[in-house]
Amino acid sequence: MNGKPVAIIGASPGPFGTVRAQLALRQVLHKLNVAVLRQPEFLLFQAHEQLGSEGTLPVGTPAHKLLSSVLDGLVGLVEQHRQLALAPANIR
Repeated sequence: MNGKPVAIIGASPGPFGTVRAQLALRQVLHKLNVAVLRQPEFLLFQAHEQLGSEGTLPVGTPAHKLLSSVLDGLVGLVEQHRQLALAPANIR
């Protein structure tokens, strides 16, 4: 997993989302030298109330917009990773 791009997201029925789980996972991924997307962060609290009947986030909600932003950030991180992998060794 060395250098691989990753975004951390989580959903929970609780009032604090997955704050503690994400923090612990970040520590593990840091030790594995994974390229973790730092911002924005996504944790969905009270997921059972925010997810639609099909288990999806309704389009246009703040949570949907934030998740879209996280995914855009991950795409950017993947592109950076790809460019670094393709760069000649003497430029890195």
